[in-house]
Amino acid sequence: MRIRSTKPEFWRSERIASVSWDARLVLKGLESYVDDNGVGKDDMALIIGDLFQRDLIREPSRTFARVSEAISELQNAGLVHRYASDHTDLLFVSFWESVQRVDKPQAGRFPRPDGTFNYKDSIIREPVANPREPSRTFAPGTGEQGNRGTDTT
Repeated sequence: MRIRSTKPEFWRSERIASVSWDARLVLKGLESYVDDNGVGKDDMALIIGDLFQRDLIREPSRTFARVSEAISELQNAGLVHRYASDHTDLLFVSFWESVQRVDKPQAGRFPRPDGTFNYKDSIIREPVANPREPSRTFAPGTGEQGNRGTDTT
């Protein structure tokens, strides 16, 4: 885990405001979880173990579901990208250069989606398209419901 700062623009961003509070918290946690290249293993056990250890002990199923849903929501919003490299599932935080300034960057442990290990060499400046997998829904919605007393049948 790394110490990271949060720029004030994060809280004012329309893109960030478009996701749930859970997703925002997970995104801030992922910023500490990933390496200086903005990349980390896409392994729920590692992510939850690093970011939400006490929640995992207290409520393992609920914690797993909430973090999984949040990461899927972040992926759908273009804030993270999930992909595989050399048979390793990886996660990249989009807009890495605009959310973090790394003063003394170390070489990345894993490649970015474009194959680079140093964010200064990367061509990625926008969220990466073509996610590894579609998001999963854990609980079905109720569908559209009519208003009481408006049934015309």
